[in-house]
Amino acid sequence: MRFFLVDVKSITPSKPVEQFDKAEVEKLADSILECNGLSKPLILKPTGPESYVVIQGDMEFHAAVRAREKDPRKGEMVNAFVISPKAEEIVLNQLQTLQNPVLTPPSDHVIKPTEKLSIQDDIRHKVDKIGEKEETVLNLLKLLIGRESGGDVTNLLNKIEILNQKIVNLENTFSQKIDQQKAAFRQLSDSINTNGVKGKKKPIMPIPILPDEQAFLDFLNDKEELGLPKISGIGPERTKAIISNRPYNSMNDVKEKLDKQTVKCLISLIQKKS
Repeated sequence: MRFFLVDVKSITPSKPVEQFDKAEVEKLADSILECNGLSKPLILKPTGPESYVVIQGDMEFHAAVRAREKDPRKGEMVNAFVISPKAEEIVLNQLQTLQNPVLTPPSDHVIKPTEKLSIQDDIRHKVDKIGEKEETVLNLLKLLIGRESGGDVTNLLNKIEILNQKIVNLENTFSQKIDQQKAAFRQLSDSINTNGVKGKKKPIMPIPILPDEQAFLDFLNDKEELGLPKISGIGPERTKAIISNRPYNSMNDVKEKLDKQTVKCLISLIQKKS
């Protein structure tokens, strides 16, 4: 027996809706929408890959159908236990037992009013009597959990399923955020590698060394020569910029202190001199 959320459209009832009070079905449908599910899940048996028939809970099924008619989004799925065909007889016997419980304890073990077995002793005692058949033991554990918690087993299982779904949703959301952060970091890294950091100056490429570079630097630093109205081949404004930025210790120093056009003119003069 396994717990699922099953599409209402894939279920076939065992009893027609006419056998149930219409007002009660309507009331239960409203309750299903308010509670986002049944507090007592359907018990279904598969009849095909995606089809089921109701073993118990025909009234609940018809109420789920009505809930889907009222709100297709909220009423699309219904919670249910799906049993395998092999376990059908065992489940039907269990349902019969639960509907008609035996109130007196077995003769071989009479529990006194003041005596209370621990849940471990109770499980051990009953497992010894019924054998270690997996499905039977699992169902027995569910009943004992319900007894110890003082609550309804079905309601407890519903709460567990809801919590599991919330955990899955949180894990998916967290994973998506991590992927988004990684993608943003990769995009930023690629942008920096391609364009450089915004506002950062690009490194200055050195001017090629020319044969009489030092002689030309001496010329630029010579007060006598630069006192003339202009340097031959360079206009007055650029000559003034050259004078105001002296001294020059290297050609890289020239490039850092002067604009590109002036540097181009100086390189041209150097090449002419060489």
